[in-house]
Amino acid sequence: MAQLYREKTREAKPLRSFPSIPLFSELKEKELQSLLDQVQVKIFSKEDFICREGGPGDSLMILIRGEVEVRKKTAKDNEVWIRNLKEGDFFGEFGFFTDQKRHATVKALTECEILEVSKEELNELIKAYPGVKEVLNRLFRQRVLDTFFILSPLFSPLSPKDREEVFKRFHSRKVPEETFIFQEGDTPTSLYLVKSGEVEIFTRDRQGKKINFVTVKRGNFFGEIGPLFNRSRSAHAKTTGPTELLELTKEDLDLILHRFPSLRLVLNEISLKRLTRMKELLSRNAVEKAKEAMV
Repeated sequence: MAQLYREKTREAKPLRSFPSIPLFSELKEKELQSLLDQVQVKIFSKEDFICREGGPGDSLMILIRGEVEVRKKTAKDNEVWIRNLKEGDFFGEFGFFTDQKRHATVKALTECEILEVSKEELNELIKAYPGVKEVLNRLFRQRVLDTFFILSPLFSPLSPKDREEVFKRFHSRKVPEETFIFQEGDTPTSLYLVKSGEVEIFTRDRQGKKINFVTVKRGNFFGEIGPLFNRSRSAHAKTTGPTELLELTKEDLDLILHRFPSLRLVLNEISLKRLTRMKELLSRNAVEKAKEAMV
């Protein structure tokens, strides 16, 4: 491996072992040599920005020397630290799998060397070695979940280890458009996190007029009020388009809240604010109805 690395990087860098890269674990030395012959090796100085969130990009970046930090913007446009990456780690998979854009800002903490594999090169590699895609898919799913949890006001206070313990209890669920997740009056069975798509939360007044409470978008959760307070559903939840949810059953929620009491405090606070908002909207609607009756 060291010889391969020296030949690819020429005389600019000293001989050393190629770092272990889980993504390419099934490649033999000759196959890795073939890959190195095709990809670019880029060098970044300390404090350099390797990519910025929102910028174009669908290539995969593999860190072969140095350390970087990954940061992402919240819904309030604040940047939060997501993780640090070291030799053998990779990034850029979000753009590769989704919309050809960078989904985080990556900054060099030390001088770094990075292998950049284009989407076309990676697709060719996946055709030849399907196991590469399996590893990439698995790590991608883990990162998607972890990023959601970091940005969530409910789960962000947890340590990485505790977040991993929590998200193991979530189950993925794909829901077609215009489908009810639950309806007003239902017995609560789960809390939900929106992985993709949107869910509309609403009720209807006595005349059947629709009263919208909120549209829950990617990365946000809903359905916690019923399981938390042991009360029937107080609104309808319906998808506006094809949606993927992460579902946490009431039983698992109870276990998590028992295991992490601080989460109960955060969840109570968020839920009470939502209940207050719902009551305000219902009260406003009642006042409007009264005014209409007086005209």
